[in-house]
Amino acid sequence: MRVRPAVVLIHGAEVDHSFFKPWVSPLADCAQLVYLDLIGHGHSDPGAEGDWTLDSWADSVDELCERIGLESPVILGSSLGGRVAMKVGIRHPGRPRSGGDTG
Repeated sequence: MRVRPAVVLIHGAEVDHSFFKPWVSPLADCAQLVYLDLIGHGHSDPGAEGDWTLDSWADSVDELCERIGLESPVILGSSLGGRVAMKVGIRHPGRPRSGGDTG
């Protein structure tokens, strides 16, 4: 089995994980792609009103990574997803792969 870097993809507001598929799917040849829907978006649980915050979404991304065994994935977000990705780095600094990591 070949080890490939994992990329967690976080969509923007008012869309879901399928936003990324047309232009990111070719990366599957060299990376493990993890598409997700934030709480309240797409196929995800609508959650409670308090779940629709950057902190809550960042914590849920970290929890997903923990549950599926991703220690240091690349975390890529678009629009709102970019803000969530930055919040993951702030709240869970050991989770995302840093820009200097190559392995």
